[in-house]
Amino acid sequence: MKIQIDHIAKMEGHAGFVGHIVKGKVKKAQVEVEEGARLIESLLVGRSYEDVPVITSRICGLCPVIHGITSIKALEQAFDITPTKETVILRELMLAGQIIQSHVLHIFFLSATDYFKNRDGLDLAGENPEFAKKVLTLRDFGNNVIKLIGGRAVHPLTPKVGGWHKIPNKEILSQIETESKKVLPYSKLLVDFILSLDMPNFKRKTEYIAHKPKEKGKYSSYYGKMYSLEGWIADEEKFRNEIKEQQIDGTVAKLAKRAGGSYATDALARLHINRENLNPNAKRTLKSTGLEFPLYNPFYNTLAQAIEVIHYVEECRKLAGELESSNLKNINTKFEVKKGFGSALLEAPRGTLYHSYDIDEKGIVTRADVMTPTAQLLVNLNDDLKRYLPHIKKYKKERRELEILKLIHSYDPCISCSTH
Repeated sequence: MKIQIDHIAKMEGHAGFVGHIVKGKVKKAQVEVEEGARLIESLLVGRSYEDVPVITSRICGLCPVIHGITSIKALEQAFDITPTKETVILRELMLAGQIIQSHVLHIFFLSATDYFKNRDGLDLAGENPEFAKKVLTLRDFGNNVIKLIGGRAVHPLTPKVGGWHKIPNKEILSQIETESKKVLPYSKLLVDFILSLDMPNFKRKTEYIAHKPKEKGKYSSYYGKMYSLEGWIADEEKFRNEIKEQQIDGTVAKLAKRAGGSYATDALARLHINRENLNPNAKRTLKSTGLEFPLYNPFYNTLAQAIEVIHYVEECRKLAGELESSNLKNINTKFEVKKGFGSALLEAPRGTLYHSYDIDEKGIVTRADVMTPTAQLLVNLNDDLKRYLPHIKKYKKERRELEILKLIHSYDPCISCSTH
């Protein structure tokens, strides 16, 4: 039996799916990337360090903030720059806004719609206008946080190595704090919405890996290390040495493995590593679901995203409030351009993102390395698909393809990131 989906809709980028079942055994189950290589890393070589955040943010239109800030963090390490506390908090605010807008888009318009007959986000919104209005208000809040601090919601303008081109005023921070209180009830509605869906009963054990904050009691942070449920701990150097990328026949996407096997890095992985440090409303909501950990059902990544939306709405209020009592003048850090190497790890909406650069004495990039979440999660997704096909092979063609799409969409892959 051959199962082929030529184009997977409701996903960033272009990809299809091919599965082969021979005599009852799955011989192949693979998401096939159908985009050309974009060669962003090569494009960076020979460019000034100042160009790097501008270019890397173009890797993805859905998550430009994390690419830009991760590249800035790596460059600051190369120049031995320690950004001010206020700079770090402002960056964390932008990252929180990005996760909110990305998760809400994915949950309502891309993933959850697979569970309804019409399978279209606009139709779903038409049938549930009041709920959809609140969901869109929630997504607008995330975008607005980015815009207020970064100058615009897509490809922000203000972040730079050492700090900011323009620093937001206290009125902007007060606006973020006020709006976060307004949309918090809306974020809880998303969890109820996901729980109302009939999630497939599927389980496959995997290794969960996520960035764990250096500060105790925090769910996410600018500083930290990689942790695994298998007991593995890694800083940027160890992470890159142990996570190996490779290309497989028929695709230009880079695929990553650890110790020769697949692993999961996404919202569900973050819950496994850091759930005890969720903000109060998110923590209570997670407890009310009755979910038990470890949870090896990948379909629940969408629910994990909904829990994170609550957390990051709360986080925006906390971070904005903290900055309101700070002096935002002269928060930029002076530095000298010099030869060096820098690397950074941060959590993107879809999982862990890695950037590293070699810089010469004039501030010119001589080598660049980017490892995206999708390059890591595609291997795990393919392993899940291979295990899932025997569960659904008895279904008719349309139902079988829908179940495959449910699993793929639950991962929220970004194909353009994978072909960077």
